[in-house]
Amino acid sequence: MGEVKNKLKTRHYKYDTFLNKAAMSYVMPPQPTPKQQEYRKGLVERLKQRGMFIIDHNHKGAGTYGLLSPHGKMYIGKSAEYRKRMGSHRNDAYSKKKNGKWKENKYLYRALRKWGWDRFEKFIFQKHDERRADIDKILNAQEIALIAEFETFTDQSKGYNLTRGGEGTSGRKMTPEQLAAHTARKSTPEAKAAASERAKKKWDDAEFKEKTTVALKEAHNRPEVKAAHSAAMKKQWKDPEFRTKRSVALTEAQNRPEVKAKISAASKKLWQDPEYKKKTIAALTEAANRPEVKAKKRAALSKAVVSKQLISGENRIKEYQLRYHASRILAGENLSILFGMKFSDNRISSVISGKRKHHRGFFFENYTNAPGQPTPERPIKRMRVTNI
Repeated sequence: MGEVKNKLKTRHYKYDTFLNKAAMSYVMPPQPTPKQQEYRKGLVERLKQRGMFIIDHNHKGAGTYGLLSPHGKMYIGKSAEYRKRMGSHRNDAYSKKKNGKWKENKYLYRALRKWGWDRFEKFIFQKHDERRADIDKILNAQEIALIAEFETFTDQSKGYNLTRGGEGTSGRKMTPEQLAAHTARKSTPEAKAAASERAKKKWDDAEFKEKTTVALKEAHNRPEVKAAHSAAMKKQWKDPEFRTKRSVALTEAQNRPEVKAKISAASKKLWQDPEYKKKTIAALTEAANRPEVKAKKRAALSKAVVSKQLISGENRIKEYQLRYHASRILAGENLSILFGMKFSDNRISSVISGKRKHHRGFFFENYTNAPGQPTPERPIKRMRVTNI
């Protein structure tokens, strides 16, 4: 009966339970001795009395921190982003290589796997909520002092540190000169080619590709991520300079022959898939039938328009015939009767919006009562243009 209770007890630990696949039974993780438990309790009390045992798993700023095992051994570290660093420790401890071996096999990570991540107490010695120019210097000094005080490097029975501390960087911001030099190194053709090769090699791995694609899709589909992205884009598009620059760049890119050919080929391939075709048609139909979309379309179709037909273009003179139409729908109907051709309301709208150059040889524009346009009182007008 006691053995069954012990087995059930282990299920409460997410990372502490190990499944013995051969025997298909749960194995109880190691337990600290009473002496180790007493030492750990005393250590925690000392830290609390000095205000150095801060539990704040959501702290995003800088700080020196400790990882305390169930039997009292401690790892001391520093980071400019505490919460992110905790996630890295956790992932590094349980990540494996393709050959099944652990990616990280250092002293600390072996202990995390042995005792279990959830059984390690994660705490902060001292917080630094604001990013400072000298944050590296401060954190390095604190880490060195704490490792020396608690003997987590010099006494293996007390800690997991493999150095005296103070190494590396803690996420400090570069000076403009350092940033420029770093960018210059990364921007050389050789550096770009090497980075490209590394990325291609990664994405050639089917497992990596699938895993990364799923993770990115999951991240991008989170409501908070979508909302943040939408807000950022709306803010950018409100800037006239950004809007103009972006529109010109997109139009230029989309009008390149190779881009058009690529988009056309991809679209044709998609539409050959019956499932995609059915799904897209259903979505377009549903969107077109929305009351607000119908109302907007009716409002657009009810606007008066002017059709422009080229009559002659001899020598250096072009002559057009302009006609006033009370709406886009009437424009299509009138021209169909006059010229015996079927005119599409949608294509007339496409010419007005600039998506098409002309429709059935006719040009269209919204009626604005501008000088030179025909009017309801004078619905037909000729226009001569000198082609210089």
